[in-house]
Formats: sequence, structure tokens, C-alpha cells
Amino acid sequence: MITFAAAESIRHLRPASFKSTAQAYDVQGIQGGAMFNRVRIAWILVLVAIAPLVLTAGAFGQLYLSEQRQGIDRSLEDRAHALAAALDRELATQVQLLAVLAESPRLDSPASIASFAEVARRLQARIPNWALVRVISTDGQILLSEPPRPAAQDNRIVDPETFQQVVATSRPSIGGMVNGREGRGGFAVRVPVLRGGASIYVLTAVIRPKGLAEALYLDDLPPSWHAWLVDQSGNIVTSTGPARLTGHPSAGFATVSSDGPASISGGKLATGEAIRAAHGALKQVGWTVHVAAPMSAYARIRTMAWLEMGATLLLTAALALVAYFLFAREHRIQRQREEAMSRWQRMDALGRLTGQVAHDFNNLLMVFQAGISGIERRQDDLERRSRLLSLMKDGIVKGAELTQRLRSYSTKSKGTTERIDLVDFVQASRLLIEQTVRSNVVLVLHLPAESCSVMVDAKDLQTALVNLCSNASDAMPDGGTLTLTVRGAGRPRRAGNGGIVEHMEIEVADTGSGFDREAAKRAFEPFFTTKSGSAVGLGLTQVYGFAERSGGGVRIEASSGKGARVLLSLPRADVISRDVQPISKASLPKRVLVVDDNPDTLQAARALAEEAGLTTVTAGGAEEALRILRSTAGIDALLSDVMMPGISGIELAEQARREFPSLRMVLMTGYSEKLDQGHALPCAVLLKPFGRSELETAFSSLDGIGGSQVRPLDSPASTSNS
Repeated sequence: MITFAAAESIRHLRPASFKSTAQAYDVQGIQGGAMFNRVRIAWILVLVAIAPLVLTAGAFGQLYLSEQRQGIDRSLEDRAHALAAALDRELATQVQLLAVLAESPRLDSPASIASFAEVARRLQARIPNWALVRVISTDGQILLSEPPRPAAQDNRIVDPETFQQVVATSRPSIGGMVNGREGRGGFAVRVPVLRGGASIYVLTAVIRPKGLAEALYLDDLPPSWHAWLVDQSGNIVTSTGPARLTGHPSAGFATVSSDGPASISGGKLATGEAIRAAHGALKQVGWTVHVAAPMSAYARIRTMAWLEMGATLLLTAALALVAYFLFAREHRIQRQREEAMSRWQRMDALGRLTGQVAHDFNNLLMVFQAGISGIERRQDDLERRSRLLSLMKDGIVKGAELTQRLRSYSTKSKGTTERIDLVDFVQASRLLIEQTVRSNVVLVLHLPAESCSVMVDAKDLQTALVNLCSNASDAMPDGGTLTLTVRGAGRPRRAGNGGIVEHMEIEVADTGSGFDREAAKRAFEPFFTTKSGSAVGLGLTQVYGFAERSGGGVRIEASSGKGARVLLSLPRADVISRDVQPISKASLPKRVLVVDDNPDTLQAARALAEEAGLTTVTAGGAEEALRILRSTAGIDALLSDVMMPGISGIELAEQARREFPSLRMVLMTGYSEKLDQGHALPCAVLLKPFGRSELETAFSSLDGIGGSQVRPLDSPASTSNS
């Protein structure tokens, strides 16, 4: 009946149903966004294209505004140099006019001063800016003054330095600004009157600066700009400011930071307005002309620059934000599509896996079916019955190993851990590994001389080694070398509890095609495989789960075409010696309550308990078990299944511990999520299937333990029925 039920259950695990489900799984989700995908990508491309254009436009805008600032500076310099040249020409004209007048024959010796006075008067009438014309002897006597000066006025020579310079050098000279008695300023232009190569007189014209002031405006000076002309003494000759400043120090109009080689300098007007000025030197005389623009003109450009930069940054940020959200959305959609495809692939791989599991279990069921039939037909043939029973026991062992291997892919529980010497273990597993790898692959072992022990599940370790070596062998279809090395893992590492733990390392290296970077990243994903055909892709997943459960780790060092190295690290075990106590019948309980909701497994567990010499009471569920415990005396042990409807076996054990502290309890399970998550239990645990000896060991390990002093027993690995 059990075999028939198992066969019925396996028949429901049809790979075709999984495959059809996988083909339909999330296909609409994968294809649903395809219609709009191109539109999103187009928008992203547009934004990616626009953002550099905006930044480029902003950069060009900043360059343009910088050019505007530099343009003002260049305009200042150009105007200053142009004004200096114009004023030079104006002064040269005045000197030339006066030199022509000095050539008048009326000044020949003996000079006709009276007749020359008429010529000077007529010329002065035509040049109104000439305020005064004088003829002075070389010894400083004023021979003629036109217009005539009243006798009461001072007829001394003004600016005697330039007069002496003309006498000494016989060359023209221009003096600085001087204010007269009426407050009107002027400057003296002097030329020598040469006869026979010698200076006999000095002809002087005192010129009003009005003509020079007009030159300041000839170049269409902007209304907000300023210009001023400074003589060699630092006094203003003329300016665009008030006329009263003429002849006074230039500081009364404006100050600049430098008149040196730098053509542009900062400064401010006497009113406090900040300016930026350029200057130009006159060649005829040591005068300087200044042209200044208010800083407000620069401030407007600076404001425009900040506004333009701010607008550019805001627009760029807005575009970047939109692009970010679009990219994030696209990434999310892409991830969803990848997850959907991954689920589809896992369902497809799960279909292949269930087909393999169904095939293996059908093989085991075939062994049981044949054994049962053979025993029923020839009950008197003891030799045949013994042989069939042996085959059935082997089938139980293989079935248990298969289910444990399947559980190891997803469980986080440590299973049955024991202290294992890696050197002895690898040497003992050599034959199995050699049978696993290809015949054209050479197995090389590098093992240390000293003992190196770890605390792991022996079957999981063996499965991990077989998976690693099988993968390495498959990577070398044309043959190669598979090297298995055991060594210390270098520096101690921090364990999950915060302590420092030394690790041992098992390295499996091959000379095959290796992994590329993407495959190495995904190698430990469930159902991921680079193999073709019926490969399921759970080998490295089992290795990863085993390493995590054992407190170690696993990593791949690989490069495409250069082979692969898989390094499995496991925490080193402390040297612990334990005295193994033989199981005594006196240490076993007398009467045990067996609880299971499945009638078949309930009877099987009852039979094992009675085979161990125990008196049994059975219950079909946790509620019934609690009623029996409360109403029946003499029950000193509990053997319960874990997964039951209503109250689970774990909850039953916890309730029983509270009400019956001295009760010895053992839970039997094929799978439990709480156990896999490390749930603490007040009892021992046995993994199905188990035999009489495992049951006796579990109960005897609880002998004398009561109250809260209980041991969460790791389930033994053996499935012997001895």
C-alpha cells in the first residue's frame, strides 16, 4: 500500500506540466512592455543628446559673457589710446601754429614789436582758445602781451621752468595747468624765436583747455563713462566732470589703483562710484588721459552670467532628473523582465529536476515492488528473501541520500555535523571522485602532512566535493588535470558570533575553458548552468549552501580560457575528545507515545519503537496526544512527527515540556521550515527515514535530562536498522 501511494504521488510530478507552466509563465509580462520600450529608449536618447547640448550652450553662453567683459576692457583701452593720440595731435597743432608765428619777419632784429602785436591780435581772434600771446626776451623781460595786461596786474612769468627749458634747449615746451586770478585755468605752450641758429626771444601762448575737452567727446563716449586728462604734476587739465575741477589734483575727480604698465586698473570716482579704467600716455608731453567705465556695467554682465549659468544648471538638473527617473524606470522594468525570465528558467529547470527525481524514485520503488513480490511468492526461500531485503535496505539508503541532497539545496540547517579530518576524508573519497570525473582527466591531490579537522556534515561535504570535481571534469571534455588541494586559509576570519575562527581551504582547480566574468557572478544561482543538455544547475548551489551552513564560504577565481579555481573554506574544528557510551536498555524509556497524522508512517514508527523493546501508545494528531498525556499514566517518552495539521509537532513538544518537564521527546521529520531556520527545540530530532538504532540513540541521549536541560539532537546520518 505504501509503495502504491508513493507511485501515485510521483506520477503527479509530470515534467510536462512544469514545462508547459514555465512556457506560459510571465510571457505576457516579458512581452507587455515591448511596445513602449522603444518609446522610452527614444526619450532617454533624446535626453542624453539634449543634456550635452544644454551644457555646451551654457559653456558658450559663459564664453560669450566673458567676451563681453573683455570687450568692455578692450573698448576702454582703445578709447584711452585713441584719445591720447588725438590730444597729441591737438597739442602738436598748437605748437606748430605758434612755431609758424615765431617765423614772422616782424620779429627779425631789430624787432617791430608794435607791428607784431597786430599780427598776434588777428591770429588770436581766429584761435579763441589762445587766451594770451607773449613775446619774452631770453633774459625774462615781457616785451609784448596780447591782449595787453593792466599795469596793476602781476606780469611775472608763470611756469618759469618751461621758459628756462626753452631758453636752454631752443626746443618747444608745454607747461602744466595753472589757474589764473579769475579762476580760469590754462597751460603755456612756448617756442623759441630762432635767428641765426640762436634764440633771441621766447614766444608763448597760454591756451584754455576747452579745445582739449571737446576731444574727449569726439569718440562718442557712452554717457555713463568718464574721461579726464592729467598733466605731469597730477592736476586735471580737462575732464568730463565739473569745470571747477580743472587745475586741481585729479584725486578730486577720481583715483585709480595704478598708472603703471597695466593698461586696466580699478578705482573709484570722488562720488564713491566704483570704476574700471584704462590710461594712455601723450607723447608730446608727460600727460596721461584716463577713460573709465562704471562697475555697474560689469555687474550687469555678471548678473547675466549668473542668471545664464543658473538657468543652464537648472535645466541640466531637470533633464538629468528626468533622465534618472527614466533610467531607473527602465532599469526596474529590465530587472522585472530578467526576474520573470529567471523564474521561467527556474520553472523549466524544476521540470527537468522533477523528471530526474521521479525517475530515481521510480527505480527505488521498482526495487521495493520486486522485493515484495519475490518475498510473497517464495516465503520459504530464506536466502532469496535475505538478498531481496538487502536490496530494499540499499534502496532506503539511496532514497534517504537523495532526499537529503534535495533538502541541502534550500535548507539552512546544519544537519548532522561531525568532526572530520580533511586529509583522511579526501583520501577516502578519492575512488569516488575518480569514478565521477572523465577517464581522460588526471586527478592530482595536494594534501598537508598534518591533521586538519573541520566540523561539517560528512555527506554534504562529500556531495560538495563530487559536485566541484564533476563540474571541473565537465569543463575539460578533451582531458586535462584536476588538482584538489587542502591547506590553511591564511588569516583567521570573524565568525557570525563575533569570534575569530581559523579556516581550512579546499581548492579544486582545472585546466578547462574557465568562466567568463558574467558566468562567474551567476555561478551560484539556483538552476544557472553553462552546460548544454539536461544539466539542472544545482551543483554549485549545493556547494554554496553547504559552505554557508557550515560557517564558511566559497568563491571562484576564473578567467575565460585559462581554467577555473573554486575555493571552499570551512571553519577549523577544535580538537574535542568524547567518550562514547554504549547504549543500555536501562537508559531507554519504558512507554512511548507515538504521534503522526499519517496512518502508514504512524504504524512504521510504532513498529520501530516496539522493535526497540518499548511499549507504545499511538495518537493520530497533537490534540489527541495531549489528551492521552493528561489522562494516561506511565508515559515517559514522546515520539512525534513535526508537520501535522493544526498543532505541529514542535508546538506539541513545547506544550508537553511545560506540562510534563520530565518527558523525553523526540521529533521525526522529513522537512520543517522552523528546523531549517534554526528554531530552538526542547527535544531531539530525527530525520526520516531512520532505523531502530537511531531511535535508541535519540532516546538514550535524553536519559536523565529534564526541565529546561534538553539537548537539540542533530539527526544521525546512518539509516541502519540494526
